[in-house]
Amino acid sequence: METAATTRLPLTEAHLERFFEMAQQQHTAKVMEGLLPYWRNPDALWLMANALYDDPAFRHRALRWLLRAMRGRPPLDPMTFKIADCYTNGWGTPVNLLRAYEWLLIPARAGSPEAMFELGLLELAGLSVPINHIRAAMWFNLTAAFSEDPDLLDRAQAQREGLVPHVSWEEAIKSYDMGIFWLRNGSC
Repeated sequence: METAATTRLPLTEAHLERFFEMAQQQHTAKVMEGLLPYWRNPDALWLMANALYDDPAFRHRALRWLLRAMRGRPPLDPMTFKIADCYTNGWGTPVNLLRAYEWLLIPARAGSPEAMFELGLLELAGLSVPINHIRAAMWFNLTAAFSEDPDLLDRAQAQREGLVPHVSWEEAIKSYDMGIFWLRNGSC
């Protein structure tokens, strides 16, 4: 008697492209059904996790698949932002802003200005860590230094200007130096 594993066809690029198109059209159930036998394939796992996340009806199931699919992926993979988003909004888990903060540190260490900006907002709001205006200034300074997106740059500068009553000029310069040190050494 043959098992399903021996009769399964190999997963080709054409299959992945077809499932990707189905995921974009939010046929999430069909994507999951078709790719579930290939869940050990990193590309299939990545596609299933993203399909679950991108479909609001299935987003509550996305975190478990995103965490599996993230293993071995580069730190700037957009999946890290999706995992942080799941923890921030409580999709598939209770809201845990500290875990969101930890997941945003991964792409920030790799130089992602978007992650740096989000970390600055979390520092400023004091939702995941105690309010720290100097560290918030550090994140916004790093965002401004590394961002090539004019919209993100404008938002970071607006946040920095909002910190003027709380952070002196000397502290702002110190926060930038602290950020550069953090990028080089991995800690402040």
